[in-house]
Amino acid sequence: MIDAMAETYHVLPSKLLEEGNTLDIQIFNHVQTHKARQQKLKAGEDITETYRPEELEALWQERTQR
Repeated sequence: MIDAMAETYHVLPSKLLEEGNTLDIQIFNHVQTHKARQQKLKAGEDITETYRPEELEALWQERTQR
């Protein structure tokens, strides 16, 4: 992941390790996931593999029962 981040942001990996933090990693990961999802949408591929319906239902039940 460090290599991909360094290439994307045009910095040396050592600089990224020195100055980067977990927020940088979270943002990068989110952006990469979003880009992959958008590419799948454009290609007409299935994007529902991220969560199974049962997982979504369990999350919904957990949040609404509070």
